[in-house]
Amino acid sequence: MCDKCQKFVEHSFDTFEGGVKAPERQGVVLRKYGGSFLCALKSFLYLCTHNLQPRMSKTNLHILQVGNVLVSPDVFTEKFCCDLDVCKGACCVEGDAGAPVSLDEIGQIEASLDTVWPDLSASAQAVIDKQGVAYTDAEGELVTSIVNGKDCVFTCYDRGTCLCALEKACRAGQSRFMKPISCALYPIREKRFDGDLVGINYHRWAICACAVRKGEQLNLPLYRFLEGPLVRRFGREWYNELCAVAEELKKGGFIE
Repeated sequence: MCDKCQKFVEHSFDTFEGGVKAPERQGVVLRKYGGSFLCALKSFLYLCTHNLQPRMSKTNLHILQVGNVLVSPDVFTEKFCCDLDVCKGACCVEGDAGAPVSLDEIGQIEASLDTVWPDLSASAQAVIDKQGVAYTDAEGELVTSIVNGKDCVFTCYDRGTCLCALEKACRAGQSRFMKPISCALYPIREKRFDGDLVGINYHRWAICACAVRKGEQLNLPLYRFLEGPLVRRFGREWYNELCAVAEELKKGGFIE
């Protein structure tokens, strides 16, 4: 145990719709230590397993903070693996808004536009000509432009399967921008809080039921399935710490 471990600091975040809840309403769901995080986590798990701390079970895991990121327990516990042969890329065409994008990403998309233009539908080209590659949605967030109230303008089709024209061009070596990080991270969604604090949460959607089944068959946790996007967003060092936290949770019997 580390002698630098300090008293827990309570934090919480909602399902990303209502922001941060007051600790007295939500309860203690995040444990953050002032000393070595992994050492402190080991200490906490030791206390739990020896009934010296209120029990943290598989069905009642606390939100953990890794670096400046609040991590929902679902990221550790849920199994997931996209099954494109079954869903046919439905997440790119369902819904009522585009994918969240940053100003930097908009610039990179615009730089790739000439390359992907031939793969876009005439309707998508018309929307981009009229309003650009992105717009501000009802919640005041920048998102990719959509066609007919749902389809992302960058969808393209190959034998009935919806693909991302941006990703297709990047994989073919025709551009350097893969796709917005919000798309790459899905079904993880990110929420920004005050300062540099962010939260990541698992978004459940019926159209991804086949991905859940495939993930369970492969016994593939969500954080492992999304290793590439998580590294792209938060860095390799952060991801390694996330995996180390998962290993400690496994040792304590809190996740499989």
